[in-house]
Amino acid sequence: MGPEMYPASLSLRRSALRLAPLVFVRPGELRAAEWAEINLDRAEWNISAKRMKMRAAHLVPLATQAVEILRELHALTGAGRYVFPCARTTSRPMSNNAVLAASRRMGVPKDQMTGHGFRVLARTVLDEVLGS
Repeated sequence: MGPEMYPASLSLRRSALRLAPLVFVRPGELRAAEWAEINLDRAEWNISAKRMKMRAAHLVPLATQAVEILRELHALTGAGRYVFPCARTTSRPMSNNAVLAASRRMGVPKDQMTGHGFRVLARTVLDEVLGS
C-alpha cells in the first residue's frame, strides 16, 4: 500500500476498540502496533523497548479473541507496516484521537471511559485479585 487514503478506517477504529480490552496496552502502543511485532501463530505481541514508556521490552500474550481480530485485520492491513494505519496515509499509524472519537460516536461519554481506561481497569482488577 502506498500513501493513498485508507478506505476502511471505520473498520480499523472498531477493531482497535475491540482489541483494547483484550491487550491492556497504552493507547499509543495499540495505535502504533506494527505487524513485525506480532506473531499470530505463537499468539504473542512483542513491543520493543524503544516504543514502551518505561523503555523495557513488553511481551503481550494474545487471547484467542485477540488473534481472531488480528487475523481479520491482517487481511486489510497486513501488507503494510502498521496494524492500524492512518486514514490518510499508510506511512503513519492511526491518529491519537481516532479510537477516542470512535467511542464517543458510539455514545460512550468521556467521563465513563477513555482509551487509557482499559489499561487502568486491568491494573486495578489485577491489584485487587492478585495483590500485585
